[in-house]
Amino acid sequence: MFAKSPVFGKEKMYIEKTYEDVTPEKRNNWWIGLVGLACSGFVFIQGGPWPVLDKSYTVYADFMSVSGLREGAQVEVAGVKVGSVKNISLTKDNRARVKMNIYNNIFLPDDSSLAIKSRGLAGEKIINMSRGVSTVVLKPAGVLVETESGADIEDLFTKLFFGSTSLLK
Repeated sequence: MFAKSPVFGKEKMYIEKTYEDVTPEKRNNWWIGLVGLACSGFVFIQGGPWPVLDKSYTVYADFMSVSGLREGAQVEVAGVKVGSVKNISLTKDNRARVKMNIYNNIFLPDDSSLAIKSRGLAGEKIINMSRGVSTVVLKPAGVLVETESGADIEDLFTKLFFGSTSLLK
């Protein structure tokens, strides 16, 4: 058990342990710790929009009305998802400002236009983007000004059933 240390010739006690000497409980603790660490790492990566891992950039658009549009709604070009709505707020001039995250591989001309559309008759609201023809690309945090608010189905039904003469205005 005692051996001479290679340093200064002093005696030190060396304890030799083998795999068989470690109790099964301690071996299980190592595995549990390793699995727990792996799960924590997975949850950390999947858990939220971490700026380092985020593969999108932010753009804004101002609408007269965003009735029925929700955070998380899809942003589409030609029916293909290119981003999502992250936040809806009110501007000083009482317009609805929509914050959207657009995938990094999508480049938007600065004259692109947006319209709020419905999926199906009473479906969820989405933002449909029509790409412009400009050669100038919209920069991150840029604002798209060509917007069209969607038709409010409830408002149309109310006008239809209660006899409003201004249905087609």
